[in-house]
Amino acid sequence: MMPSHRVTNLWPDLFLLLGLVCFRRVLFVGTAVLKFHLLGICTEVVDIVLGLVSKEQLQPPLCHHHPRT
Repeated sequence: MMPSHRVTNLWPDLFLLLGLVCFRRVLFVGTAVLKFHLLGICTEVVDIVLGLVSKEQLQPPLCHHHPRT
């Protein structure tokens, strides 16, 4: 009777471990998705900024002698 009792005692630990693994997996995937989402937003912002900068550079500068800082 002792081994079966020990096995039933292990079940909650197994479920806890499984839950922890699943939770960490979900957390990892969620963090990865969030990072990719933020990366997408950042690349969009960079694209917009680069577009604005290239538009400004296409226009003839008002003062040729002004050094760029």
